[in-house]
Amino acid sequence: MKKFVIYIFLFFLADNALAQNTFFNIYRTHQIETSFDAIMASDGSIIIVGERTTTIPEDKVCGLIMKFDENGNFVKEITLVNQKRTFIYNIKKVPNYNNEFIIIGASDSIVGDDYYSSIMITRIDDQLNMISQNSFYPIKNYRVFPWKFTFINDSTMILETGKQIVAAGSPPISLMITEVKLPADSIRSFFSDSTIIRIPADITYIPKSNEIHVTYYGQSIDNDTSFVKILRLDRLLNNLETLQSPSRAQTTACTTELNDSTYLLTAISYVTTNNGSVRAISAFVIDAYGNGLNGIKYYNHPDTILYGGFSENAAIVNNSVFLTGVYNIDPWGVPYQSTPTWIQITKLDMELNILNHYFYGGDAAYYPYCILPASDGGAFITGIVWDFQLPKQLDIFVMKVNSDGIIVNVPENTSFIMSEALVYPNPAGECLTVVLSQLYTTATFQLVDISGKTVLMTQLIRNHQQVDISGVPAGAY
Repeated sequence: MKKFVIYIFLFFLADNALAQNTFFNIYRTHQIETSFDAIMASDGSIIIVGERTTTIPEDKVCGLIMKFDENGNFVKEITLVNQKRTFIYNIKKVPNYNNEFIIIGASDSIVGDDYYSSIMITRIDDQLNMISQNSFYPIKNYRVFPWKFTFINDSTMILETGKQIVAAGSPPISLMITEVKLPADSIRSFFSDSTIIRIPADITYIPKSNEIHVTYYGQSIDNDTSFVKILRLDRLLNNLETLQSPSRAQTTACTTELNDSTYLLTAISYVTTNNGSVRAISAFVIDAYGNGLNGIKYYNHPDTILYGGFSENAAIVNNSVFLTGVYNIDPWGVPYQSTPTWIQITKLDMELNILNHYFYGGDAAYYPYCILPASDGGAFITGIVWDFQLPKQLDIFVMKVNSDGIIVNVPENTSFIMSEALVYPNPAGECLTVVLSQLYTTATFQLVDISGKTVLMTQLIRNHQQVDISGVPAGAY
């Protein structure tokens, strides 16, 4: 079989965007690390929270808190270690405290034959100095997964937690919603039926209606059978009703505040095409009472799976919305799939019209977990990357795009690909696949040899099209 190596050259027109700082860095270590969430400090630095372990499957896990400067350079880290496992999932700025942050997680331990899991609340400053650490709910023979939380004020928060009995097989994960008075006083809680699967996704406080909206996966409280749900609770955590999410959303659900009465719900939904049902990224505006307003769905091609980014996949940046996705994902192989993925960054206006798409990756399996607005109009993204080539590595990446979603200062020796279009496989055999941004329905494909001669030119009439290169001599193009 003939082999072709394709070099892709990208040219972007960027005026004032060139002045914006951008980067793409991978923090390589010999350990296994995961980034779940991040937040930006007042000085422009980034604090990332996640986990670190040394073995697959995980044996002993410690919580990981890392700081990167505004250029994506590693500054320092601290770890939270317990007897068995320490998990940390979510970080938020404390209201009215510029440089203090709350981190939620869980601390697991074993006493004799019994397994204990406690919710852990850690307060740090922007230099990663620990101000306080407290735990509560030490539940015997249960695991707790405190996934997300939202502040009511600077001393009260509502915490969304998954709870699972320690037993053989895969017992159901149920919901626990808790009002917490800082530093760690549990005021009241809402519990779902522990025998029915209800997995936490996100939580939002709605000031206008004084409600808490809990997004989760599983059956409604009334036991009907669709997937992503919105549970409405009043301020005292009484159940008001459970609503089906717009367009029957399936997974990677995330809520992002728009104002005091609306928020954006992003997730994976299904779209019916001539080739059957296709996974699509969906974004819907939700009002104070859980009703879906306007929305959008988009996908690249029925043959390749597009997922939304994990954990925090949307950011409101000035008058735009940035959404992250994972293109070419294998849902059953995450995070150790053996094929490359691309981070897909989509910019929309506030009416949810698509402005542009960009793809980053292609040399490894990338999974974005968090996107944050940057003060200069760009966005910061962090997540994990799995190098499926030897040596196998699961590491944290940090990247910053400008207000157009572009990285403008790509190092010459970088291995990832950045483009509004994807061309694969690379190296290629007899055929290439070209994927265009959804903004373009037609384009011209040119294959140019290293002397600058065009050896193949063809028109692309679809967003996803194959190009026959069997008549082209083997070489580098």
